[in-house]
Amino acid sequence: MEGKVHYDLYHVHPVDIHSILAVRELRKLREGHYQRDYPLLTKLIREVENPGILFLTALLHDIGKGMGGDHSFVGAKMAKRIGGRMGLSLEDQQLMGSLVSQHLLMVETAFRRDLHDEQVILRFANEIKNLNSLKMLYLITFADIKAVGPEAWTSWKDTLLMELFLKTSRSFEKNDMTGPFLKGEEMANRLRDSLSAEMVSEYVEHLPDRYLSCYSLEEITHHIEMARSVEREVLLVEWKVEKKIEAKVTICTKDRYGLFSKITGSMFLNHLNILEAQIHTWENGIALDTFWVQDVTKDIERRLEQFKKDLEEILSGRSL
Repeated sequence: MEGKVHYDLYHVHPVDIHSILAVRELRKLREGHYQRDYPLLTKLIREVENPGILFLTALLHDIGKGMGGDHSFVGAKMAKRIGGRMGLSLEDQQLMGSLVSQHLLMVETAFRRDLHDEQVILRFANEIKNLNSLKMLYLITFADIKAVGPEAWTSWKDTLLMELFLKTSRSFEKNDMTGPFLKGEEMANRLRDSLSAEMVSEYVEHLPDRYLSCYSLEEITHHIEMARSVEREVLLVEWKVEKKIEAKVTICTKDRYGLFSKITGSMFLNHLNILEAQIHTWENGIALDTFWVQDVTKDIERRLEQFKKDLEEILSGRSL
């Protein structure tokens, strides 16, 4: 068992009790009990297109246990049969079966794979298929872990699963994007026309298509200016308060191991709740991340200032 995360080791309740507790955790999310602690998950459960299927899947996710073989695979077939007897549409039966068969996939990917590797994210996205299924799987994973007991959902698990969700959601949103942004190659050509040959060589040639498709020409040009300053400074943080309690935060620094954890950890310590994020690493090692955050205490400017100070100390090695 060494070196392998085996999710079932953490279960302390019988399967039926555990499943009921998982449904209860989803209900608490839906009713806003976790708004302060888990604002992103609270937002997502109100966005899913099939809330009834979500709750039913949470109830049935472990139904294959004790039946022999891979309980996720066995449970998926049982869940689809139950859905058929309940009169669910074929589409809903398939969705429920997929979620049951994949209910350990997010944990296994987040805890055992390198989330800095874009191929890991792409393979995971290909398994999940679409953004709605991703949201539902993230919510079921949360409920499944929380149902084990109050100590089961740790900050480490929270950070890794959030990182996987956010990076995968950006992958889906890039493919679905119909807004004013150009495709990656078109944007790169626009940048080549508007920037110096030196900047094109140093930065534009290293910008991933996914990043280029997410921002306007003006935003990307500004990000490149930020990246040039990072050669002299450890960290650049900019923000724009969009509402009294919300802000868009842009972070530019050199990528390093555990960067996402350091950023989110500093945000949590300063009571900044993450609502959404765009996570990008350029091929030349520059990390350019945008976070939409919320501070329900209505003191967001002070908290952002402290966040910037704390993160700079962590990244420069001055913080113990």
